[in-house]
Formats: sequence, structure tokens, C-alpha cells
Amino acid sequence: MPPRVLAAPHRTAPRKVLRGEVYEPATLEFMMERCGDGDIVHAGTYFGDFLPALGGSCGPAAKIWAYEPNPENFRCARVTLLINDLDNVVLRNAGLGAAEDSLVMRVRDSEGTALGGKSHVVTTGSFDATTDVTVDIVTVDATVPEDRHVSILQLDVEDQEQPALAGAIRTIRRCRPIVILEIREGNDLLQSTWFAESILALGYRESGRLHGNTVFECPVPPVQDPDSTSI
Repeated sequence: MPPRVLAAPHRTAPRKVLRGEVYEPATLEFMMERCGDGDIVHAGTYFGDFLPALGGSCGPAAKIWAYEPNPENFRCARVTLLINDLDNVVLRNAGLGAAEDSLVMRVRDSEGTALGGKSHVVTTGSFDATTDVTVDIVTVDATVPEDRHVSILQLDVEDQEQPALAGAIRTIRRCRPIVILEIREGNDLLQSTWFAESILALGYRESGRLHGNTVFECPVPPVQDPDSTSI
């Protein structure tokens, strides 16, 4: 039997879990407390460390819609589902965007070290088979049925927040979920005209910070006819 190889013991989240700790405990506790009976969209699932807690805390008829584009991370998340016997999680090997697509994702650095949760879409340069993979991109609006109520939309998608939100805009207008965004340093999405016109204009306001995440909530009632809106 070949020796077991740990792909990402250098990454913060796996290190914490291997020590029996919880990564981003305040974020996870907030989501568990506020999900109610609604569904959760959880993008940037990584190896699925949030899934057992979320799957066990949501309502009896609720689902977790989980998205992980990195193939290695996705396989680990599937194992997490299996060992925890979770049947209320819909896990997709895909990233989120504004439309269906295929994009290049960097999953290893130039030395071959796994980027883990910091894997990210690259739009410049040539494809390098030693560091990159091609991944599927889907939208929330196309993959979460319109008869599902989403209570939380949580994105940890490494600078792909704007296209991911654009592809979820009908769901956001329909459900007015709590939106949790992890914004990397240097990303000006929250100050952008697009965010003001597409998200803040719906009535969303920042309500708090959780670790590196910014939380937005909206007291405005949902729009009943999502087809009447545009982005």
C-alpha cells in the first residue's frame, strides 16, 4: 500500500481540523443560528468542513447547496458527506458565476504545492497542466429550484463574488437571504457601482463582520416575480 499523502497540511483550515478545532467558528455558529427552515448556499466548500454542522442544524426539509470547483477538494468534500451520512446536501463539482461556463483554475503553485482553499480562477496567461485545471461554472439561479427558499447565501470564492452574485440575483430578489461574503484584500467589490446598484439597492446593509467575512442583511420583503427584474 502506498504511503498516505496529505495534500494541504500547510493550509489553515486543514491544520485546525486535524487538531480537532473549528475553522471560522463564529461564521459557522452564525449560519447555524440564522438558517432557520431555509436552504443554505455554501460556495467555496473546500473539503466540506462546514457541511456536518450546517447539515445538522438546518430545518428538516432544508437543503445545503454546496459548490466546490477544485476536483481534489470536491473529492474530499464527498468523503466528508459519506463519513457523516449527510443526505440533505447537494454537492456540485463546479464554481459559481454569472452564466454557465468553463474556466481555468489554479490549484497548485509553481512548486507543485496544493493551494487548497486558495485555489482561484485565472483569466490571463497560458494554461499550465502542472498548476491548472479546467472547471465548470454554474449559476445559483439555474441550480437552486425556484420553489426553494434560501435563507443564507455564503460565498468564499476568491474574487469571483461579483459574477457569483450576478448569477444568483433572481434568487436574492426572490428570497432576500442573508449574504455572507469573504472579500480578499484589494478587491473593491463592496465599493463598486455594480454592488450598490445590484445589491444595496435592494435594501441590503452591512450588519456585521465574522472573521474575514462581511455580512449583509435586507429587511425589505422579497420580490414575488423574479422574471420582472434585470441585472
